[in-house]
Amino acid sequence: MWDYAATSLIVEEAGGRYSGLDGQTRPAPGPALFARSGRMHAAALEVLTAGAHSSTEGR
Repeated sequence: MWDYAATSLIVEEAGGRYSGLDGQTRPAPGPALFARSGRMHAAALEVLTAGAHSSTEGR
């Protein structure tokens, strides 16, 4: 997970956004999302988390 720490800093310094799929901006285990802008990040996070929620609803 610490491999994301440097990458997240580089992305954010370049104007992008980084977070885990839980929306937290600190390095943590699990999937991460990198995007070139806050707007794109929010849209991608919405799509990815909606897919995760819908896949667990049918159980």
